[in-house]
Amino acid sequence: MSEPQDRPSETAASGRSQLEQWLEEARRILPSDWRAAGALAQKALELEPSNLVAKSIRTMANERKREEDVASCFAAVRQLRAAKDLKGALAEADRCLAEYPLEPRLIQLREVVAKEYQAAAPTVTPPVEAPPPPPPPPTPPPPPELPLEEWLPPPPPPPPEDWLTPPAPFLPPTTSTAAPIPPPTQPFPVPQPPLPPPPQKGPAAKPAGGLWAALSKRPGLVWGLSGAVTAVAAIIIAVVVFTGTGPRAPAAVAVEVHTTPPGAAIRINNQERGRSSLKLELIPGTYQVEALLEGYQPASAALEVKPVGTAPLELMLQPLAQTVRIVTDLEAAQVTLDEQPAEAMQEGQLTLSSLPAGAHSIKVADRYGEASFAFQITPGAAPAVAAPPSAKSILAVLVSQAGNRAVVHSSLPSAKLALDGQPVGEAGPAGLELANLTPGTHELTVGEGRDLRKFLLEVSPSPSLTAYLQSDRNVGTLVVVATEDSATVFLDGQRYPSQTRRGQLRITRAPKHYRVKIAKEGFLDEPEQTVEVRKGEEVRVAFKLRPAPRLASLAIRGATPGAEVLVDQISLGAVGADGAFRSSSISPGEHVVELRKERHRPAQVQRVFPVGTTVELHGPEVSLRPTFGTLRLTVSPPGARVTASRAGESPRNINSGAIELDEGSWTLVGRAAGHLERAERVQIAAGQTVPLELALTREPTRPPPVKIGGMEGWENPQNWIQEGNSYVRRGRVLALHGPTPAGGMFTLTLALASGGGWLRGKRLRWVVDFRDERNHVLFELDKESLRRSVFVRGRKTEIRRQHRLDLKDELAITLQVEVTPTTVTHRARQGEGWVDLDSLTVPGQNFTVGQFGINIEGRDEVRLTDFSFRPGK
Repeated sequence: MSEPQDRPSETAASGRSQLEQWLEEARRILPSDWRAAGALAQKALELEPSNLVAKSIRTMANERKREEDVASCFAAVRQLRAAKDLKGALAEADRCLAEYPLEPRLIQLREVVAKEYQAAAPTVTPPVEAPPPPPPPPTPPPPPELPLEEWLPPPPPPPPEDWLTPPAPFLPPTTSTAAPIPPPTQPFPVPQPPLPPPPQKGPAAKPAGGLWAALSKRPGLVWGLSGAVTAVAAIIIAVVVFTGTGPRAPAAVAVEVHTTPPGAAIRINNQERGRSSLKLELIPGTYQVEALLEGYQPASAALEVKPVGTAPLELMLQPLAQTVRIVTDLEAAQVTLDEQPAEAMQEGQLTLSSLPAGAHSIKVADRYGEASFAFQITPGAAPAVAAPPSAKSILAVLVSQAGNRAVVHSSLPSAKLALDGQPVGEAGPAGLELANLTPGTHELTVGEGRDLRKFLLEVSPSPSLTAYLQSDRNVGTLVVVATEDSATVFLDGQRYPSQTRRGQLRITRAPKHYRVKIAKEGFLDEPEQTVEVRKGEEVRVAFKLRPAPRLASLAIRGATPGAEVLVDQISLGAVGADGAFRSSSISPGEHVVELRKERHRPAQVQRVFPVGTTVELHGPEVSLRPTFGTLRLTVSPPGARVTASRAGESPRNINSGAIELDEGSWTLVGRAAGHLERAERVQIAAGQTVPLELALTREPTRPPPVKIGGMEGWENPQNWIQEGNSYVRRGRVLALHGPTPAGGMFTLTLALASGGGWLRGKRLRWVVDFRDERNHVLFELDKESLRRSVFVRGRKTEIRRQHRLDLKDELAITLQVEVTPTTVTHRARQGEGWVDLDSLTVPGQNFTVGQFGINIEGRDEVRLTDFSFRPGK
């Protein structure tokens, strides 16, 4: 029955493990493959629909898809416009807008394409009323057929631009200054050209047979036109002949430059020419045009101006990526974005760079306090903050910035602000705008007196919103700025566990002076800097890492520890304890690498070092062979002095253990007080280990007389009452003998004179190795068995054996209890001899540490006779 019950838990654990693997892989590949990341998040949601991490990853993948789709739509529309297919461009814009109906960029794009399509709608010129024909003159020969447009007078001007444009739907006012127009509920109607008027009847009807047939009926008009052409030609020839002038320089051509969105500054060949939509005249040729607009990436293109028919230049500007950044000195802040858990903060900082357009809210909470704020993302503009942040137990400062302007909001009702040490005003409920900011890092001061806080404000062209959240803890923030990512930071000589990311690293520390150093492989070491961290302030320390000269590197692993490394006889250092060595300062070319160490045979390796590469050496080629062997010596007694010597050398003292000796024949001599001197010869071979046990023999001595103790050895011997040849103790008591560090033999006759009961029976009790109530050995004897209980740290182990002794009614026994460090042995007198009663051995326990004693229970009376103690050797 247990197996089926276990399977659901195993299945759940397996599913949970699979879900975590999917989410971990989705997080890793999201920046490079949002499609695969979204698929993994969807699989996780199918397994656990309420998983917040999976929902967040799926949302970010959808945003990546949205960005790619919008970019593809812009590219397709741009290509159709370049091919003069405005109808197709409008249809493509409608298709994209149907998929993303609230995307501001697509709304703006469709509006521009719709206006262009309307302006390009063809118009029909009404026919020219011909006067009554004069009498027909002689018919001249017909001229070649020409298009109608080259003969008729120019058509009337086109209707206004908004002729076919339907009225825009009414929109309520918004806070944005450039609110996009939402798309209509139905596709935009394709403008149709006006139908031509029906043919005129009677004399005003258009003659058939082409232009020449019409003019042939009016010979006067033909001859008048030909005469006029001849006169004009004659005038041109006369001017050329009589003035002596040749062909003139090409005339300037009207050119238009449009941008989406409009209003961008236009630079032509690096010269400011105005803002879009821009109309100007240029001499035919090729120009480089660049469009610049705050909040958007610059766009550029080559413009070829032709003498006739130069098409307008269209430039699409892409909005700069907007970032929302949270910086704080809170230790374990939890961030919620739009009521969903956001990414975890790293080193007191979190950057959100892919938020979609629209309204958002963020909440940051920690055990020291919390803060929340709301903002609006609009492409091409700084994130808009409508109200000050709400904060509890911390200070919250919001800085919305784009280009050279910024708006500061504070959770304080009225916060005095200073920029780079100069007062700039107070940030009230509507915030405070800062203008004419220069790009780079500025010091923003909020508050005054003891409540003064300092922050580092980064000004750049990209729109951003930075939330500074600072507690009242006694800490400050050290901002280490570097020109490289993944650089290692050292504080007071200690390596900090995290590296620089996006060019910086934020470190929260207690106020004091710190020594800061930064390093990265492949770059030169920069001087150490000292900086003071103050409470409630951010302090910046910057390093500019310079690339090291392009050299080659040498990496050695598995080498002999302590070996010296030389390249072309020049020492570079020593191998570490882990057998590794590395050098990045090897000049390119062929070199001889040598490893040396005392009492080892050197090793040489010749290698070619290409520039920018690492040559690795490992294995036998860098493992040096010793010229010595190892003697593993064991000496007894431990304090003996041992000398080792070779022929022709003076003896030297050595100790037991592993001793390195040069190869050869050695003589070892051991000496110790009270022992006979002993000498041994041993042969040592290089690289081998030789064991040797050098045991000295004791000098023969006469054994000391054995002292036998009596009742005086008991603690408080006066408590034993002598009755004849016996000693008596009564009542509940544990009578202990004095300590016996060397152990020995206890001999005694023990009898239960009176006592016992019908519940616990009649028993004799004694203890061995008594240390305390939780650590001792208790022996209990009745007429049938011997019970032994071993107590170790309060835990009891009990054994009971039948003894087969012939005990008298009064329960008396003569015992020998021999106690040694390793064994407790009991013997009992039976007849004229002794029989073994019990033997106890406990690994790791020394029975001579505690005491021997007699345990008397209740109202028992115990009689002790013929007691003696013989100490052990």
